Amino acid sequence: AIYSISFLLVMGLFAFCGLWMKTTRPTLPRAINTHPVMFVLGLLMVALAFTAVVLLHPNVLTYFYIYYGTTVLMVMTTFARVTIFTAFLKLLRESKSARFVIKSLFKEPGIVQKWVQNKLSRIRRQGVVYFTKSASLSQINRALQYIEENEEARWVRVVHVYAEDDPSVLSHLVECVQILDCVYPRIRIDCVLVRGEFGPAIVQHISERVQVPVNCMFINCPKTTFKHSLDRMGGVRVILNSERGSLMDGLTTKADRGSMQASPSMSMSDGADIFLPSSP
Repeated sequence: AIYSISFLLVMGLFAFCGLWMKTTRPTLPRAINTHPVMFVLGLLMVALAFTAVVLLHPNVLTYFYIYYGTTVLMVMTTFARVTIFTAFLKLLRESKSARFVIKSLFKEPGIVQKWVQNKLSRIRRQGVVYFTKSASLSQINRALQYIEENEEARWVRVVHVYAEDDPSVLSHLVECVQILDCVYPRIRIDCVLVRGEFGPAIVQHISERVQVPVNCMFINCPKTTFKHSLDRMGGVRVILNSERGSLMDGLTTKADRGSMQASPSMSMSDGADIFLPSSP
């Protein structure tokens, strides 16, 4: 019964995530297009099956909650590493009892504190990459807000890949990055200009050059005209939509549409790079 509940929850997540992607990533290229009604129907069928299993084996829910709670706790702990390490250092600094416990457990308590400090410093120095096609201040700002809220990294490289020189776009992008570098004092923001065509090769090249894993590189949601499939991009993460935040944004007024068209959206483009730090 526990296996049945777990399997049904996974199937339910498939249906829910499919429906969620339909609404929040409408421009995402898809090999197979399924009507949202099919996802809703699948979710209802999974719910009926889940209810039947629970009614037949009500006692199993207790064990399921224990397994599920333990797993969630372990996963959430990894997301709270900075908070846990910071609280640990503060506890060592302010509590004599904590220092006594550490001294009783370790021959050299200073090693523990140094290890925690090194881990915390490494996490904070970890960098991420955000690819942008245009010098859109609002779009880059949205990306930085996402990174500040969801990532532990405090070093962001805003990368622009271009095939042809456009001095106005390049200079404006550098200005946008410098402005945002002042707006976000806790985050180091650099601008990287790369000549070439955006694709898997340039992503891998930049990853090796700046020593940032591909799964720590972010792009906007590509459109159906994007010639590379996401599974060939090596694990690049989609964090924002190019033009519309969701299907509900289609209800905006004409004035809002005009303002959105005036501000270029982001997409991408392979080659050597120019590194322009925005701050010393």
